Parts: sequence; structure tokens; C-alpha cells
Amino acid sequence: AALSAAVATAGREASLQRLEEIVHPLVTEERAGFVRRAGEEGEWLVVVDVPLLLETLRDEAALRAEVDVVLLVSCSAAEQRRRCLARPGMSEPKLETILARQLPDADKRARADFVVDTGRTSSCASHALRLGKGKGSPARQRLARPLERRRGDASAAGAERLPRDCREIAERL
Repeated sequence: AALSAAVATAGREASLQRLEEIVHPLVTEERAGFVRRAGEEGEWLVVVDVPLLLETLRDEAALRAEVDVVLLVSCSAAEQRRRCLARPGMSEPKLETILARQLPDADKRARADFVVDTGRTSSCASHALRLGKGKGSPARQRLARPLERRRGDASAAGAERLPRDCREIAERL
């Protein structure tokens, strides 16, 4: 809470920038290691949760060099405000400082391959697929590559090892 108060308030932008200069390279390195290890272990799909992904990788080529598919979890501005202000230590000024650093939701939705609107659904996987940009979209093709590799290496027994939601995704591609 003390660190948040020191850097995530209006007028403390230089402090926040310095903190990000220290922390972001460490986080990026850890994420790259996580993805590398998952690949070495033969994982067919790796999911990373990256706050401010679209804000830090504004160039589409840089974004796609980092990730194959962007799944955006979103809700209405009113719902976002309600949820955030219910958190301990959150205030209107702090929330405004945080929101000022983010792209508008419409811009994020336009760049995302899939959008899960948490204000409207409890079935994230099926909702995300319904909101995809079409069965032949580049996003679906990128997602299908690891699924096809996984399908190709095993019979029904291999498919049974996939989590239920992943089987549903594979069936809908």
C-alpha cells in the first residue's frame, strides 16, 4: 500500500517510471523463461497474463513477436469503476491515475483477437470464441497451430489429456 501510494498517484509519474524501469525488465525476463520452459516441456499452449500489454507494445509487429493471440478480458467502464473502487486502498484519484495510463477500452478491443466481456458471461471460453474475428481469422489460425500439433501426436487418449475447455476450443476451431 505504501509503495502504491508513493508511485500510483498524480504528480508521482517520475517515481512510477523509475520503478517500471527497474521491475519491467525483470518481469519480462521471468515471463520469457516461463514460456521457454513450457515449450521445452512440450506444452501445446502457454497463457501469460500481461497487464498493459497493448499499452507497452503499441506496434503490431512487436506485439506479434511477443504473443500469438491476444485475449482481452474486459467489462463496461461503469463495471470496471465499481470493481476497482471496491478494492482495499483504491480511491477515485488513484483510479483516475491508473486509467490515464491505459488505452481506451475500444482501442484494446479493436486490437484483441478475442474479447471476454466479464460483465455479460460466465462461460469465458465459449464467449471468447463467439467474439473471435471469424473462423478463418489469423488469430484462429495461430491458435490452431499448437492444437493441430497436439491432435496429430495422439489418438483419443491424447485428446482426453486436454482440459475440458481446451477440447471445446479445439472442437470449435
